[in-house]
Amino acid sequence: MSSAYLVANVKFNRPDKAQEYGRQLPATIEKFGGRYLARGGTAQVAEGDWHLGYVTIVEFPSLELAKRWYESVDYGRLKPIRLVHAQSEIAFVEGVARA
Repeated sequence: MSSAYLVANVKFNRPDKAQEYGRQLPATIEKFGGRYLARGGTAQVAEGDWHLGYVTIVEFPSLELAKRWYESVDYGRLKPIRLVHAQSEIAFVEGVARA
């Protein structure tokens, strides 16, 4: 089984809602074995037409667990905050199997 990664680019239009979302999110991720690799640090475009906001990368033990987190009741309570108050791009990427 290989790890999987959530890559999110989020642009909140209300800082108060971003903080509310950000305070509650880590506990939901940890519950599914996820851990932050990047969370809102400096991001620079090297090529292409990316419009970066708050970039987050989370590692999960598997693609299955990443999807289970995204579809969970715990995250389901927070998702509307992001959907209403932000523009987002989110992707899941399966990692390379390790020998």
